[in-house]
Amino acid sequence: MEAKYFNKLIQNLKLEDTMAFTAKHQNYEMSFYADENDILIVEDFGFMLGHNWIKSEPTKMQLAIMQTKIDEQREILNNEPNENDYDADFKGDYYDYFGVKQSDFI
Repeated sequence: MEAKYFNKLIQNLKLEDTMAFTAKHQNYEMSFYADENDILIVEDFGFMLGHNWIKSEPTKMQLAIMQTKIDEQREILNNEPNENDYDADFKGDYYDYFGVKQSDFI
C-alpha cells in the first residue's frame, strides 16, 4: 500500500476494542489487533476496486507503526487506575487523596 494512503489510515485510526483498531480512507481499509501476548495480527489491509477486495501486504515500516500503536495502547491500559487500587475502607477526602481540589471540577 502506498505510504500516502497508509498515513491517512493511521490518521483515521479508531480504537474498536481494548486492543483492536480499524481505519478507512476512501476505498482503503485496515484493521489490526493484538493477541494476548501483544503480538500484532493484521486482519484487513487493502482496498476495494469496484466490487473486488484487493489485499495488500504491509511493509516492515507499516508493521512497525501498527505495533507502535499497539504498544501505546498497552501503555495507556497499564496506567489506568484499577478499581482494586482504591481502598474500600478509606474514610478520608478522595479529592485530597488523589491530589485534586473540588474547585477543579466546578
